Amino acid sequence: MPNKKKIIALTKFLTIYIGIIILYYVFISFDNNPILEIYINITSKISALILSIFDSSIIADKQLISGSKFSVILSFGCEGSEPLAIFFAGVMSYPSVIKYKLQGLVIGLPALYLLNIIRIILLYFIGVNFNTLFDFAHTTLFPIIFILIALAFWMLWINRSNIKF
Repeated sequence: MPNKKKIIALTKFLTIYIGIIILYYVFISFDNNPILEIYINITSKISALILSIFDSSIIADKQLISGSKFSVILSFGCEGSEPLAIFFAGVMSYPSVIKYKLQGLVIGLPALYLLNIIRIILLYFIGVNFNTLFDFAHTTLFPIIFILIALAFWMLWINRSNIKF
């Protein structure tokens, strides 16, 4: 029979994790969400700035990244916040001291954000050079890879925090 303390700890973990994920989806579901809009616009501008190193025709206009050969629109589901939310929920819900949680968030969230920028840049180049693969990369391949990376970051953080369930 499982230990009662472990069941309580697991229940607490799942409740907090699911609660944070629900809050994330409620937060992003609001129309004209100014915080999400700022996040998307900043992500678009950073991605366009880096892309402009390779293609001088690149411009960013709010959520649109446009070049002479291809354009990408960052919108809900395509802006890369979900893996960040998964990582955030995992770190915040896992039983660990606040010091380790903060360390995980301070390192993990910017690293995941940087990977998201790389993902957007790669999608642009796939659109330019391998247009027939764009939809597959955009809707299937990259979302799965990015979520798996977020989960791997979380598992690495758990391993580093030396906390056992």
